[in-house]
Amino acid sequence: MTRGVTSISGAELAREVSVAAERPGAARTLLLDVDGTLAPIAPTPEQAAVPAATLRSIECLAEAGWKVVLVSGRPVVEIRTMVPVERVVAFGSHGLEGGFDGMGSDAPDLPAGIVGRLDALEAEAAVMARDFPGVRVERKPAGLAFHDRLVPEESLRRWRKRLVGWLDENSLEGLARLEGKRVLELRPLGFDKGHVVRVVVQKLGLSGQDHSLVAVGDDVTDEDMFDAIRGVGLAVRVGETERPTAATRQVQSTTEVGNFLGALVQAGDRRA
Repeated sequence: MTRGVTSISGAELAREVSVAAERPGAARTLLLDVDGTLAPIAPTPEQAAVPAATLRSIECLAEAGWKVVLVSGRPVVEIRTMVPVERVVAFGSHGLEGGFDGMGSDAPDLPAGIVGRLDALEAEAAVMARDFPGVRVERKPAGLAFHDRLVPEESLRRWRKRLVGWLDENSLEGLARLEGKRVLELRPLGFDKGHVVRVVVQKLGLSGQDHSLVAVGDDVTDEDMFDAIRGVGLAVRVGETERPTAATRQVQSTTEVGNFLGALVQAGDRRA
């Protein structure tokens, strides 16, 4: 566990958040990553699924007046497929897609030339990946991801060495390189999930600490959310990690995230 992080159960987290939600003017807002947070990590992105009980809890919370904001590296269309709840807000591509009106007005514009550079890199990467069965190159609206969860262990080190060498040989000006769980992603430099937190805080007109504003995530990309919410809301890390984290709370798994959301629904039902 990282120093400064309190490990708690989903039920304990719900108690803390529900108490904060009782105060007048409370934010009552959840910013939730999808893969590894709502949905267990799967061998391929297509196989990932949010448990039915978690979906029901999200729907109940939205109906009860909670603002549920999904923040993912996935495109918005995929987020909507995985979480088909009308009342939730979706930001895709680490905040570069989507928004509160669903039309992207809250997402920043892509820098000039980035799309063309990503297209060129995708074409080259597709050829390179043919030598490594199990590699999947995913073109996102605002990024390029290299998935290797299905690469055999005996080939993984060789693939990663080849990938990193190829990236070093290419011009990545304007792009950030980010490693996640068996995935390496390129995305526009300077754009991250922290943007979504700042948009939410501005829209809600928040000032001061409010633990009914909660950001939950599991991966290095979610650290930008945690940094941005510091001093305003509550940052919750899912799973163990050896790396430093800006989160102050930790739950052990996606199951505990589901338990947190379910217990938050029950807390509201008891007050009703």
